[in-house]
Amino acid sequence: MKIVSSEQMKKIDEECIGQGTLGLTLMERAGEGFVKILKDKFTNLNKKKVLILVGKGNNGGDGLVIARKLFEAGSKVKVVLLAGVNALSENAKTNFDKANNLGVDFIEYNEKIQDGFREEIEKVDLIVDSIFGTGLKSELPVSMMELFKQVNSSKKFIAACDISSGINGTTGKVANFCISADLTITFGLPKIGLFLFPGRNFTGEVRVVDIGIPSSVIEKVKVRERLLDWHEIEGVVPRRDKKDVYKNNFGHVLVLAGSIGMTGAAALTCQGAIRSGAGLVTLAIAEDLNHIMEVKLTEVMTFPLPAMNRKILPLKSFKKIMDFIEKRNISLLAMGPGLSMDRDMGKLVEKILLNIQIPCVLDADALNLLAEKKEILKETRAKLIITPHPGELARLLGKNTLDIQKERIKWAKEFAAKYNLICLLKGHQTIITDGEMLYLNSTGNPGMASAGMGDVLTGIISGLVAQMMEKINQENSFSVQELLMAAAGAGVYLHGLAGDFASREKGEVSLIASDLLGKIPEVIMNKKN
Repeated sequence: MKIVSSEQMKKIDEECIGQGTLGLTLMERAGEGFVKILKDKFTNLNKKKVLILVGKGNNGGDGLVIARKLFEAGSKVKVVLLAGVNALSENAKTNFDKANNLGVDFIEYNEKIQDGFREEIEKVDLIVDSIFGTGLKSELPVSMMELFKQVNSSKKFIAACDISSGINGTTGKVANFCISADLTITFGLPKIGLFLFPGRNFTGEVRVVDIGIPSSVIEKVKVRERLLDWHEIEGVVPRRDKKDVYKNNFGHVLVLAGSIGMTGAAALTCQGAIRSGAGLVTLAIAEDLNHIMEVKLTEVMTFPLPAMNRKILPLKSFKKIMDFIEKRNISLLAMGPGLSMDRDMGKLVEKILLNIQIPCVLDADALNLLAEKKEILKETRAKLIITPHPGELARLLGKNTLDIQKERIKWAKEFAAKYNLICLLKGHQTIITDGEMLYLNSTGNPGMASAGMGDVLTGIISGLVAQMMEKINQENSFSVQELLMAAAGAGVYLHGLAGDFASREKGEVSLIASDLLGKIPEVIMNKKN
């Protein structure tokens, strides 16, 4: 599902109007769609008492259409104007006149009625927030904050018009105060800020109203952002349509991971890869740790290498690894989980990146080892997917984690564009971007804030990419960059869905990474469940 920033939506509206669709027409469609959804939500809407909070701009104009439509449907409607009639925008004023002529009840909010306004709120069943739209750029005035507090503490059902007042439609940031909606009915296309924290805390359920925007307009504005759902990823979900196949048809993943005390990370990555459909998975591991991995892994092969005293792979492992990649026709290299922060390991990672040409997924320690030498990311000929959590991206950018969290999309996009790679910034509603396209994930839950989850994710993505690389080799009709974006997005979606499935049985508090492994087949088979 396509999603847009506030700026993109403004351009879309302007383009529609420029092509001959009146702003009043768009407003009318928005109001009609809003009321239709309310009728679906409340079977006795005509018997409800509704309080509509109206601002002076186009969001307020939408609210005035809603007031008229609800009044015509039989609801008892009272409209609260947060600005004087003369301050209304031209389209809002037109809709004010229409509602006023019908006999809709209006009051103006001011300091005189502020103290007694709670009584007005107590009289109604439903509150509609149409105060500020996506264009809000400043903090709220003190007088408005008091109103917002009264609304939020009322325990009435609150439906937001397009976006909850106080949320930035692009970043999800909130002003000094924000309306907390139970339902947000957004117009045209969903706004990105509805799905990003902290704004997501104030949106409730999100529904979309089609206001008749032509697809040509959306293409002209170059909307490249999407919210991941099954429709977006189903083409990448593994299938075995042909009968005459064997394991080499589904790719061979080489995993370089694990060190003393962190063999579990390597095991989870390998199992994630093979569970997601890779034909072959091999783990390159220090020979002193090989016996541990032979016990942990059954279906995964191991490639034991001579190690240093600390069970760390030395730089001289480079040639053997590169020879293995060539001779065994490796489709993808996954590198990083549990590798350790040893300096010698860092030198090995650097040299591999400077010489490898197959796609590579970099996670965890591989990213931390490169934090001071990130220019190597530009020099490699490999197509890269990096999977940092906010702290890891902060180290790569030389910033603090709080800065990254405040503007997750901005920093992920900038890093991906600068280093010509795909950046998968983990966290709630993980971001996947190549600097132009952007996917925002819609699956997952708080129980997945647990050790090892990222290792499983690296494995799933690696398994998907390996299978798709084999498809490229066989059919030669796909762009590698498009494939990597699709596989990264699908991997994140399936990983989150596996976590959601597992939480139904284990709960969120007790959820652990290995619980997801058993759910990968289920999410692939059940698909739309």
